[in-house]
Amino acid sequence: MFSLVYCTKDVGGTRPYPRVQTLEVTNISESGAVFNATISNDGNLQIIEHGFVWGNREDLTISNANKRVLTNNITNNEFSAEILTTLTKDQLFFVRAYLKTDQYLVYGKPVTFVSLGSTPVVFDSFSPRVGKWGDTIHLKGKYFSFRREENNVRFKDLESRVLSSTDSTITCIVPRDLNDQRVPIYIEVANEVVKSREDFELLLPRITAITPIMGTFRDTITISGENFSRQSFDNQIYFGNIRATVVTSNANTIKVLVPDDLESSSEAIKVISDSHEATYDTNFSLMPPVITFVAQGIFANNEATIQVNNFHPILSKNIVTIEDIESQIISGGDGTYTVKVPWGPFPRRKAKIKIQVLDLISEYEFDVDILDKWIMVADNLPFNFNGNLNNAVVAQGTAYIIAKSRDFFNNTYYLWKFNSSDLSWRRNTLPFTIDEYWGRGVFESDGTNLFVYLPNDANDFWKYDPLANTWTKKSSFIGNKRGGATHFSIDGNIYIGLGIDFISYPSIDYSDFYKYNPANDQWARVSDVPISRRLFTASFVINGIGYFTGGAMSSGDTDAWSYNPITDTWARIADNPYAFSSGNTGFSLGGFGYVIGSGYNNIESWKYDPVSNVWQQSYNIGKSRRDNFVFSLNGKAYIGGGSVFSNETFEFVP
Repeated sequence: MFSLVYCTKDVGGTRPYPRVQTLEVTNISESGAVFNATISNDGNLQIIEHGFVWGNREDLTISNANKRVLTNNITNNEFSAEILTTLTKDQLFFVRAYLKTDQYLVYGKPVTFVSLGSTPVVFDSFSPRVGKWGDTIHLKGKYFSFRREENNVRFKDLESRVLSSTDSTITCIVPRDLNDQRVPIYIEVANEVVKSREDFELLLPRITAITPIMGTFRDTITISGENFSRQSFDNQIYFGNIRATVVTSNANTIKVLVPDDLESSSEAIKVISDSHEATYDTNFSLMPPVITFVAQGIFANNEATIQVNNFHPILSKNIVTIEDIESQIISGGDGTYTVKVPWGPFPRRKAKIKIQVLDLISEYEFDVDILDKWIMVADNLPFNFNGNLNNAVVAQGTAYIIAKSRDFFNNTYYLWKFNSSDLSWRRNTLPFTIDEYWGRGVFESDGTNLFVYLPNDANDFWKYDPLANTWTKKSSFIGNKRGGATHFSIDGNIYIGLGIDFISYPSIDYSDFYKYNPANDQWARVSDVPISRRLFTASFVINGIGYFTGGAMSSGDTDAWSYNPITDTWARIADNPYAFSSGNTGFSLGGFGYVIGSGYNNIESWKYDPVSNVWQQSYNIGKSRRDNFVFSLNGKAYIGGGSVFSNETFEFVP
């Protein structure tokens, strides 16, 4: 610790410390000036340091002003110093001498002068000549300021932070945001600016290796190279256009996480360090997803478990398709995932399962079975069927239906022919028109030709020959006109009866039944049904016996009936488990009868065994419906349409 002493004038008596007097400045010129001082050392103490401080303020100290330290130049108790730097022209300067012992720091009284200038700064060299943001650079020359604040250093236009200085050295920092690879360095002292002879070269980042070069999301990737920023926030890593999270970094190594938002499976990796870019010559590749396990059999509209490697950790960024139909990914992680199997269509009754992550698509090596009995096989019905002419029929191994097209503004009915090989339908025109009431007529087949009953005032009855593609008007139906009639075909004859006259008020219920013989174009009345008031029943034929049920008008109408054409008799068979209301449909397949829909937009189907005379609930039809069409063909049954105007077709294989 020093005792601070200021000498303002000569004082008599013995002093325990030396005294110093600042003398007038001499030799003031455009190159500088000479500072002078005299000392007396009554205390006879050893002077360990002496010199001058100067600046633009009066309260000069060695800590707030420029300083020149002198050694071994005291002659006859006087010392001087030629100052050639930091003397700005035409400015008033204060100067004071100082000296230091091991106990005292003594200042002389300040003197003033007006500077005429100082010797221009000389910039000899700097080292190192190359570096990065934040590196320390040493500048060498002459006539720098002793005070670092008075040395202004710039790398081109960017100011550098000066750490320390003498009149011949400056230590500074390469400034942030330096973008140009080669820039000059400028030093400004006392309004004099000097430029380096050579440019400083900014070191650019370079990538030498990336490991691993293939991985999946959130993997840690190591980027090796040179000249990366020492500050993690100054290193930006991009996979294509997507910025990655930096885990750790130093000048030669950066560790990052593969980002979730990759835009492609192959992306260039780019490092932006200190605002300069480096791109690796080999793209990073995303590991493709691999399906390792799926159960051999799955059910439509149910959940299924799949095991997948390299799935995207964000489930919504994965696509799972089952028979090319996108499926909902419900949950999962760590390689096991739950998906919702779509309804279909599954025309093969099998499905291929594929996984897509970005542009990578992987397919499971095995087809999986769709285990449902009723399976959606098509979803492109070109018509709307909602009861219409009831029902679909089969003639000469082909199914037919009469319905409007799906064009909302087209009310015309057409004949549609089914192609079982590709599940498509072809449209033909009709020779007659159908209004909404007639639309509740009858569509039947004797196995060879098609027949249409229209419940108009003339009770028109038409025949279609599929081979000749011709329509012929036949003998009119001899019963009273009616809608929602029950009908079936046995041994080439067409049977129509029951039904209701909707036009009359009150409506009229019928229980009479009639047979049409295509061979002689004749109608004949057969035995009446021992019930009345049934509408849109479900009917089917098994081994030459006609059956109908449903069409209930009350909750007690659970009865079902059979007709034997040989004896011309009706017999009541086992009742239904409950009353099947109107809108249900029936078909026969494999020696059994089936009833679909039950009139309540439900998914039930019921199976009748004529041998045991028992009704048994069969397989659900998938989606609820009523007023649908149904037919059996080539050992399979098909259902579609309905009050929901469904465009889907479901297929049943017992």
